[in-house]
Amino acid sequence: MTIEITHTRREGTLIEGTSRGDGSAEILRLREYGRTQSQPFRWSRNLDCWYLPHSRDHATYTPSLELLAQRLRDAGFEVTLTIDNADRRSFSDAEKEREERAEGRAERFGGYAASAAQNSEAAWKSSHEISERFAFGQPILIGHHSEGRARRDHARMDNAMRKSIGESDRAAQWTGRAQAAANYERFKKDPGRTLRRLDKLRADLRAVEKWQRGESAKGFSTQLLERPATITVPDTEAGRLIVPATEGSTTVPTYRVGAPDIQCRYPVIVGEDQVIGRAYRLHRDWLVLTTEGERNLRRPPKGTPGTDVAAAHLAEEYAAGRIGAVPWTRCSPRPPRRCAGRCLSCTRGCRSTIATPRARRSRSRDSGPTTGGQCSPGSPAEITTRSSAANCVTDKARSSGATCADAMESRRARAATRAGASERKGSAD
Repeated sequence: MTIEITHTRREGTLIEGTSRGDGSAEILRLREYGRTQSQPFRWSRNLDCWYLPHSRDHATYTPSLELLAQRLRDAGFEVTLTIDNADRRSFSDAEKEREERAEGRAERFGGYAASAAQNSEAAWKSSHEISERFAFGQPILIGHHSEGRARRDHARMDNAMRKSIGESDRAAQWTGRAQAAANYERFKKDPGRTLRRLDKLRADLRAVEKWQRGESAKGFSTQLLERPATITVPDTEAGRLIVPATEGSTTVPTYRVGAPDIQCRYPVIVGEDQVIGRAYRLHRDWLVLTTEGERNLRRPPKGTPGTDVAAAHLAEEYAAGRIGAVPWTRCSPRPPRRCAGRCLSCTRGCRSTIATPRARRSRSRDSGPTTGGQCSPGSPAEITTRSSAANCVTDKARSSGATCADAMESRRARAATRAGASERKGSAD
């Protein structure tokens, strides 16, 4: 038995030649096909074959169909795959058919809504007729010969009322869908929507023109679009990913993305130990930190890892000479060391983790930003900024190479200066 897989833009993706119980349905129902690689095939009684939803008027994703054909061959079927993206219908014909189908849906859904509303009204009337026996609050007489009938009437009233409510909900749902289908043509021809679509298409055109000029656009560049696939290396390697440069290119060097630090910032390394920048994520955006400062690369395209986009950008900037490289030993953080004891700056830093926002702002103006955790004497390297209740010193003391004792003496001197100024002001008054 031969299974034929065909795709044209006019008809979409169709599968013919299957039969009930031959084992192909389990493969076709997997949610791994289509342009999104998350769609299953569905059976159509009108077409009498399997079809892929939303595949008409679109170019197919060839690897998805090749994967399906290989799976069917592994299951023992003979498969033929035919793809013809040139066979397509005009936009006006496609839009006319969509409008006709929308009108048919609106009429059909309107009938469903009317039927559900009629069923709801009939069920409500049935429940109301039964309830007339108990209009004056007649209770169920336990042990009386009417007890069984009364309980059955109560059950019938409950079932009828529940059916009435359910049919009313169905009527509201079908009414909404009928209204949406009736508004399809007006929605497609809405001027505001058309203008928004034109703006998006113009933006896409500008991105393509930039790519043709060799410039970066929308998180992609010519080197990123042309480079080979990412190669994954074992966890024993120092870096997480190794990405080769584009074949035939002498400008973009070979680089790798190292393991993230405690702040989840990924170093991009060229050579053996030269770091050209760090990439990290802030909300949905990806940012890079280089010798020239910080830059926001915005949100990467859907399905593209942000580390890949950031690493490719840094490699291009480094190849163009716009950023420099720093040895790994200069940018790797020193191991933190705890203070010998609790000091004034540590106490203030610890209190700031639970203080109110207004108090934290006033203290930050007083003594600079506080960092919770541990002290590192005189290290200008990266410093962990996570808040905790452990001993800490200010970033100002850290950056100047001061120890906890120096920070305490500096703080005492500032406090004495403020006290003297207050006394002089009071004597003047």
